[in-house]
Amino acid sequence: MAVFGVVLALPGTALGLADVRARLGIGLAQQGQMILLVFVGLAAATLGVGPLVDRFGTKRVLAASAFIVGAGLLMFAAARGAAAVAAAMLTLGIGGAGINTAANVLVSDIYPAGRGRMLNRLALGSSVGGLLLPLLAAVTFGRVPIRELTLLVAAIAMVASLWTASLRFAVAPAHTSINLASLWRVGRLPGLWLLGLLLLLESANESAMAGWTSTYGQALGLAPARATWVLAFHWMALTAGRGVLSGTVDRVGRRRVAIACAACAAAGAVALVVAATPAGLVLSAVLLGVAFSLIFPTVLAIGGQRYPENAGTVFGCLLASAQVGGIVFPALIGAIAEATTVRTGMGVLVATTAALLLLIGPATRGPREMKKAEGTKAE
Repeated sequence: MAVFGVVLALPGTALGLADVRARLGIGLAQQGQMILLVFVGLAAATLGVGPLVDRFGTKRVLAASAFIVGAGLLMFAAARGAAAVAAAMLTLGIGGAGINTAANVLVSDIYPAGRGRMLNRLALGSSVGGLLLPLLAAVTFGRVPIRELTLLVAAIAMVASLWTASLRFAVAPAHTSINLASLWRVGRLPGLWLLGLLLLLESANESAMAGWTSTYGQALGLAPARATWVLAFHWMALTAGRGVLSGTVDRVGRRRVAIACAACAAAGAVALVVAATPAGLVLSAVLLGVAFSLIFPTVLAIGGQRYPENAGTVFGCLLASAQVGGIVFPALIGAIAEATTVRTGMGVLVATTAALLLLIGPATRGPREMKKAEGTKAE
C-alpha cells in the first residue's frame, strides 16, 4: 500500500513545482488533467481487477500491480513532454488499482472481526507512501532533482513486486471464473452505490489535496520548497491520524467516526479556502489530513461487513466509483484555477466536503436503523 500512496502523491509533488511544469510544457489546466489520467487508469482497471482477484487470488495481482507501478514511475522519470507524462499517469493508475483492490480484499478477508481497525491500519501504509515523495522533495529541494527521486521510488516499487511474489501467505482460493455478470449482480446490491458515492466524494477530497496543495501554497506566495513542506505536513497528518486513531473505529463505532471526521473535513475545507497566512494554510492542511485519515477505510469496512460475498468484485465496484471523484474534481480545480485563481478552484473542496457531511449519516446507517427510518416515513 505504500507503493499505492506513491501513485497518489507523485502528480501533486512533481507537477506542483513550476519548474517541472515549465520543463514538460504543462500549465495548470493540464496539471489537473494529468491527475485526472491517474484516476482514469484507477477507475478503468479497478472494475476489472475485482473479478481477477476473485479468480486468481491476491498474491499474483499484488505482485504484478507493483511491477506496473514501477514501470509507470520509470516512464515519468524519462518523460520529456505532456504526451509521455500522460502515458505514465495512465500506467500508474492501472498498477495502483491492482494494489489498492487486492490489498483491501486480503485484509478484509483475513480480519472479519476487526475489519474497521485493520483496514484503517492498511490505509496507514498508503499514507506512508504518499508522505515519502513530498517529504524527500522538501528535504532535498534544490539538491536532488525530482527525476532522481522518481527513480528511487521506482526501485522501491520493483523490490516490492519481487518481495510479494516470493512471499507465502494464506489467501482465498481461486474459486470463480472471470464473469462480467458478477459485476451486474454486485452492482445491484442495496445501498452499495450510496457507499460508493461517499467514496467518490472522499476520493475527490483526497486527490484535490494531494494534487493541488503545493500549487495552492505557491499561489499564496510561498516559495516552492515551503509549499512542498505544506503538502508534506498534510501527508504527515494523514499518516498520523491513521496510525493513532485507527483503534477508535471499532471501539467508538464506524458510523460515529465517519460522521465526526466528515464534520472536521468540512470545517477544514472552509479554513483552507479563507487562509490568509502560511500558518493558517498549514493548520488547515493538517486538520484536513487528520479528518480524511479515517473516512475512506472506514466506509470500505462498512461495505466489507455488509457484503462479504464476492469480496473482490464488491471492493472493485466501490473503489471504481471512488476513482470517479479523482477523475472529475482535480481536473475541475485545474480548469477553474486556469480561468480565475487557484484559491477559487480550491473552493471545490468546500462543496465536496459539505456534500459528504450531508450524505454520510444516511449512507452508513445499519440495517436496523434503515428499517426504523423507513417505518417512520411510512407513518
